[in-house]
Amino acid sequence: AMLPAAGANFKNPFDRSVGTANAWEDVATYSPTLVTTGKDGIVAYADSSSIKYAIAGEGYGAHLSLILTSGQ
Repeated sequence: AMLPAAGANFKNPFDRSVGTANAWEDVATYSPTLVTTGKDGIVAYADSSSIKYAIAGEGYGAHLSLILTSGQ
């Protein structure tokens, strides 16, 4: 699933860039241990057909240790 149209204003907090590969990325395969591409400030999300999701983020120079997942 792609970020809804309301997410068009979603900005990377470090460089203020927008859109896929800049502020967010839709990861094709769900994993409860989701990781980002490594770009500072990017948010990654993935979902599955069984209504599971994961959301992960990248801090300034390092992965954030918190990953939000369904059922938690």
